[in-house]
Amino acid sequence: MRVTWILAKTRWRERPGTLLLLSLAMALAAAVPLGTNRAVQREVQHLRQQTQGIPLVAGAGDAGQTDLVLAALDFDPRSIPTAGWGLVEAARQDVPNGVLPLHLGHKASGVTLVGTESEIASTLGLRLASGRWCIRPGEIVAGAGTPSDQFSLGQIVESEAPRKFALQAPPTQRLRVVGRCEPTGSAADQVAWTNLTTAWVLDGLYHAHQTAAKEPEKATEGRQVLAPNTPLVRNLYEQDGSGLHAHVPKSELPLHLLRITPQDQRSRTMVRTNLKLRHGAMTAVPEKVADELAESFAARAKLIQLAVVVPGLGVSLLALLVVWLDWQRRRTEHAGLRRLGASQWMLVGAFVLELLGTLVISVLLASGLTAALSIFAARWVM
Repeated sequence: MRVTWILAKTRWRERPGTLLLLSLAMALAAAVPLGTNRAVQREVQHLRQQTQGIPLVAGAGDAGQTDLVLAALDFDPRSIPTAGWGLVEAARQDVPNGVLPLHLGHKASGVTLVGTESEIASTLGLRLASGRWCIRPGEIVAGAGTPSDQFSLGQIVESEAPRKFALQAPPTQRLRVVGRCEPTGSAADQVAWTNLTTAWVLDGLYHAHQTAAKEPEKATEGRQVLAPNTPLVRNLYEQDGSGLHAHVPKSELPLHLLRITPQDQRSRTMVRTNLKLRHGAMTAVPEKVADELAESFAARAKLIQLAVVVPGLGVSLLALLVVWLDWQRRRTEHAGLRRLGASQWMLVGAFVLELLGTLVISVLLASGLTAALSIFAARWVM
């Protein structure tokens, strides 16, 4: 047995490159399907857990169901077209207490601002770690994952211009952090919450002027007439809301989506039917969309596996061929060892130990690659 072990070690030292290549090829052939399957299962399970808390979402008629559902989960507006406030009023006719509007798309210091109503706290299970919920225009509540040095309690942050270099873009606004949430372990930690009025101010649809002084020669019956160049308010958090005014009907104020929680199946069917037939809206059941995405992820994972496994198996077969050819090449060496007293079983045993060593290294490499791929493969699959 000792002679067999010495022979196996000698062969490993003579051609480590070939055997390591064989180990790596075998490891890749095993790790890719295992890693991608693990990644898909983890992401699908996470997606289904998130969608369980959202019975129904709705948005503009030309919005995609998948985009609506994903936006309701991660608060990324993507390219979702906006709907009007009239959609909220229509939905509340069938579901009076379970319609939550969301306005997405604005940012402050790189953090997404979500305009909504105070009910979002109970809907998502948000708890304040400090401060209070936003009440007045220009107030925001920061998620636990936002930078604490920029979104600490009482700090002032400035909104980002939605369209850079646009001559008629609304001015940016200074916003005050009035609260900070406890961690939830979801996408809600990475955003900041504000009220809908603030979101519409950032859209340029609501605004207030810095001064409302009367021009005596133009004032009539106590009515204030502003000079044409009166600047707009930029410290929005200093406003109580009374000076804000819009130039569009309330029914046209934009929203990206609605989270709807019907009381029962009947109200769920009614609200979907009414929103689609009377208002041309798009509705989606998140759990069904999650099932469709799961099928799509699985199909993509199979394509990735085929793209990597087939070449990996080819390399493995090539490496095995190299090992077999090397065995044939060593016939003269084996004959010399036989004359020195080595038995055929010793030579076969050395060859088996050589392959077992290769297999052990392959298993170790496959374990590490599987763990790594299960983390990074999710990006490829998604």
